[in-house]
Amino acid sequence: NLLLNTSGTYTLSVSDGALAGATSGNLVVKSGTASQLAFLSAPATGAVGLALSPSVTVAVEDQFGNVVTGNGTTITLAVGSGPGGFAHGSTASVAAINGIATFSNLLFNKNGTYTLSASDGALSGATSGSIAIVASSTKLVLKTVPSSGTAGTALASSLTVAIEDQFGNIVTGDTSMVTLSVATGPGGFASGSTISVAAVNGIATFSNLIFNTAGTYTLSVSDGTLTGTTSSTVVINAGAAAQLFFQAVGGGKASGYLSAVTVAVEDQYGNIVTGDTSPVTLSVASGPGGFASASTISVAAVNGIATFTGLILRTSGTYTLSASDGTLVGGTSGSIVVVPGAASKLVIGDPQNLPASSTVTAGTVISPVVLVEDNYGNVVLDNSTQVSMTFGGVNLGTQLAVNGVATFAPQTLTVVGTKNVNASLVSSSLPLSNATTVSFVVTPAVASKLVITQSPSTGTAGAVLGPVKVAVEDSFGNLLTGDSSTVALSIGSGPGALTAGSTTSVAAVNGIATFSNLLLNTSGTYTLSVSDGALSGATSGNLVVKSGTAS
Repeated sequence: NLLLNTSGTYTLSVSDGALAGATSGNLVVKSGTASQLAFLSAPATGAVGLALSPSVTVAVEDQFGNVVTGNGTTITLAVGSGPGGFAHGSTASVAAINGIATFSNLLFNKNGTYTLSASDGALSGATSGSIAIVASSTKLVLKTVPSSGTAGTALASSLTVAIEDQFGNIVTGDTSMVTLSVATGPGGFASGSTISVAAVNGIATFSNLIFNTAGTYTLSVSDGTLTGTTSSTVVINAGAAAQLFFQAVGGGKASGYLSAVTVAVEDQYGNIVTGDTSPVTLSVASGPGGFASASTISVAAVNGIATFTGLILRTSGTYTLSASDGTLVGGTSGSIVVVPGAASKLVIGDPQNLPASSTVTAGTVISPVVLVEDNYGNVVLDNSTQVSMTFGGVNLGTQLAVNGVATFAPQTLTVVGTKNVNASLVSSSLPLSNATTVSFVVTPAVASKLVITQSPSTGTAGAVLGPVKVAVEDSFGNLLTGDSSTVALSIGSGPGALTAGSTTSVAAVNGIATFSNLLLNTSGTYTLSVSDGALSGATSGNLVVKSGTAS
């Protein structure tokens, strides 16, 4: 009753104490009837996309675990457990040779832990031990991408990047540093953004991405060696309205509207707040004039832009404008140049050359000019009209305007009275209106001298002389009619003196001092002298005093 459960070749030995033993010849024990399958070998690990190595082998065994070497049944493998199945192209059914089926072409496209099941339809099946299929990093894949955000604020949801193998499996063991950059868009990441992140379990999570410039972006991811990728679009919207900014400013002519002026409502980063419809108001910040009454200076923004097409500046020159809406930080424009309109008229004078009032003092020097102006009083600088001028009755001839100004020879005003200045067109390519007459009054200069305007040439001793009149004049000989200073009279030369009782000091009346009570008792030839403080005095002609009646 000898039984052996393990097939193979045996010899048997016999013994009996002190007797010499013996050994049999070979005994070949064959396997029993095939009853089960068993995994002889299976690797503990493998790589995604590569055939398992070493090969998986499955034996056909009898009930005692002996390989039934004569068996050639077809054995089929299937995934017993795991995240996926065999990859396309795997050989999962193999005929046993000498009772053993060898599987050398088993592939997995998904990483994870697997077990395999073996069957042939009739025998008891078998399950392998665990096989860990590991992915190999080949590419970066964007898993989540925020669709929108607000300028100046970190994106509300995180952007995640997976490190995957060629089959889309996340390589959970990869801790590579992943970096983001802007692929397309109007700006870059704002300062403070975290754009390089180490992967954790194969996932890089970006939770601090900030853009200051509004617009549509796409992002690129890279880690230096793996295949990168580009995101879908991310729309960055403007932040809250914070300031006003002049986008465009245009000049114009004093005779019409400025070319379009546009003001943007922006957030603190300079992005247009397209949803803003606030009214924006303009004013003149600097310049020689203000807006004309017909100007439209308040406009509601449309899509964050206020467009002004009704601005009128009548005074030519260089301006800057200010924009305000009551709450936001205002803005100031660049320079706006307003040029004169079409030449319309001749105008006498220039603030620098003609007197500021209608009265001037004798001795004033005036450089008379004729200005070629538009309807609003702006000098037309590109005009070269020829004009003529009369000044106080004197014809000053003709002059050609240079830069819109015809300049005539300087005139010194010496004679008091009313002076008229006239200018008229001589030749022009434009129908200009002649200038309106300018009138002004020349008044005397300061008192400078005394002039004897009336003096007797003869007289009689002891008799009152004829009246002597003395004028107080300026240096140009104009009578100072408002002067009432006291003039003194004395003998300039002669044989005697004025008689006691003569009136020798007289206050001027309307600038004239009249001496009507002068007596000389001594006959002879005299001259009379007059004086008045610091004024230049005067001396009369000869006065012959004759003797009186014999007594």
